[in-house]
Amino acid sequence: MLTLRVHKDFQEVRHLPFCYLCGRDFVLGDKVDGDHVPPKAAFNARDKEPPLKLKTHVACNSAWKVDDRKIAQLIALRRREGPSSHRDQAL
Repeated sequence: MLTLRVHKDFQEVRHLPFCYLCGRDFVLGDKVDGDHVPPKAAFNARDKEPPLKLKTHVACNSAWKVDDRKIAQLIALRRREGPSSHRDQAL
């Protein structure tokens, strides 16, 4: 089992050979980007950055954007704050 206890552990998992969202291995020609874990949209500007950013397929990551923004809105409401930007207001 993988454990993430120290900074070095977090650095090593950033280069996994598979998309953490779908589990498929990356192959030559895949469009790859990174996803913050937990979603960056869930953090306020004054919060620290999420400690982990994992490689994903672009399509897999894009499929979660709306859900990530909705969660961010719920967290903002709990903090008694408005949406963090104009892009979050129309969800």
